[in-house]
Formats: sequence, structure tokens, C-alpha cells
Amino acid sequence: MNNNYPLVTVIFLSYQQERYVEEALLSLLNQDYEKIELIISDDASQDRTQEIIQFGLDKYLGPKKIVKTFNDKNLGLVPNFNKCLNIASGEIIVVAAGDDISLVDRVSKSVDILMKEGISAVSFSDIRIDENGNAIPWHQLDVDNVFSLKDYLSGSKLHASGASRAFKREVFDVFGDINITCPTEDTPYILRALYLGDFYVSKEPSIKYRVHPRSLSSPSSLYRMDVSLITNQYMFDACNAFSKNIVDADTFYQISRWIEYLGIYRNAGKELYFSKNKSLYFLSDIVFSKKIKLFDKLRLAKQAFKFLIQK
Repeated sequence: MNNNYPLVTVIFLSYQQERYVEEALLSLLNQDYEKIELIISDDASQDRTQEIIQFGLDKYLGPKKIVKTFNDKNLGLVPNFNKCLNIASGEIIVVAAGDDISLVDRVSKSVDILMKEGISAVSFSDIRIDENGNAIPWHQLDVDNVFSLKDYLSGSKLHASGASRAFKREVFDVFGDINITCPTEDTPYILRALYLGDFYVSKEPSIKYRVHPRSLSSPSSLYRMDVSLITNQYMFDACNAFSKNIVDADTFYQISRWIEYLGIYRNAGKELYFSKNKSLYFLSDIVFSKKIKLFDKLRLAKQAFKFLIQK
């Protein structure tokens, strides 16, 4: 491999994933890209997750640099993620979970795209699998897409997979730690990356994404998140970008309006999910709402129908 290729830090986050973590870890150790610093941070699992990780590391004799950092107490997703970024040495950050399987060329494909001019982050299509590793039908992207901040604010759907993402280290260097009260690091990093460059979404798969009830991206987990804490993080980062002259006053105003509307829309989806009478809530609080755009009402109608047939 060319020595000019950058060092990549792969952040591997695990918690209570003894059933899946061995395969997930091996998929990272077997990456075809050699210049990898693998930071493994288990968040004080109480099952056999740490034992299984250690067993896999004891057998590894390859060239990748391993940094093992098991937490003595459970920090939570965001503080654990912040901790790893603060000790990362790579120019590119790849994020991996303890229940997903990375394809052998995931890192090398991420590097190839992030070395393109103007790209600050990338994600890929997912191959979706269930708890037992069986494939789940899933719509794959037909073409690659590149999104700008302007595209994102205008309502263009960015089909970014948080589980397969990678971004340039400068995104963290500019914005620093995520607030520990924020329940997710996924979507804040989409906006952070877009402030500094374009977001590349590849049609090629790079991971096998495991879908199971305990996943952080399951509907029950997502809808239990406090939307206000997420939008607070968005606003904090927008203010940071404005204060550093990364965005101008007009763009900052557009971002502020977008964040305000997003809070309204996501809260409507959350209330719909937890409502005992979803049809009544949709008709009374969404259909006639003047605050929700027509296109998003149609999205929420699809969600309401999906929730009803899943009962």
C-alpha cells in the first residue's frame, strides 16, 4: 500500500453484544487496508462481550495498531464516543458497532472516497441481516449521491447510513465533543460534516447491518430519544460554525429555521408512535396542523399506516 495513504482510526463501540461481537471484531481485524488504528471501547458490558473481544485480540498477529480501552463503568454512547475521538490519531475516522459486520474493503473504500476533493464524510448502502445473520430484503441505492449543506436544508433526503459512516478527523477537531446530554452522535455528525464539505452516499455496500430489537436504531429506541436534546446539539454546532465564520449570517438563519421545524416534525412522529389511538392523533394533530408541511404529512401518514399494520 502507498505510504501516502492516511492513517485511519476505526472506533469500535460495544455493549452487551456477546452474541455478535466476535464476528464484528474479526471483520475489522481482517480489513484489507493496513494503516489502521483500531480503538476498541467496550462500555462496561456485564455479559461475556469483553472476554470474547480479548480472546479475539490474543489470537491476532497482524500489523494493525490495537488500542483497547474497556470502561470501568457505563458511560453511555455519546461520552464513550467522545472519549475515543479524543485519543484517535487517524486523519480519517471510521465508526463500527459491536453487532454489525464490516465487509473486507469497507475502510479502503471509505478512504478512496474521502480523498476526493471537497468530501468530508461518507456512508454506504447496507446489507441488512437479522439476529441469526439471515439477509433481510432492503432497498439498495441505485446511484451514488453527493449532498451539500444547501441540499440538506432544502429538504433533499440524505439516505445516510449511520452504521457505515466515516468522516475526516477535522470534523471533530473543529466542533469537539458532543454534549453528553445528547442521546445520539449519528445525526449531529451529518450536520457537522456538511458545514465543512459535501457528504458522499455510495450505492456500494460496506457493512452487514444487524437489525434486532435491542439495536439503538430500532424504532422503540429512536422514538424514546428526547428530540429537544438533539436539536439543542444541532443549534450548538450551528452557533459554533457561525462564530468560526464557517457559515454566514443568511445560512445561519436558514439552519436555525430548519432546526426549529425539524423539532416540530420529529416530535409529531414521536407522539404518533406512542399514541394509543394513532388514527385519531394523526387526524386531529397532524392533518390539520399548519406547522407541518404537506410532504411531511404524507411521510407521517405512511408511518401511521406502518404502525397500525404492525400491531
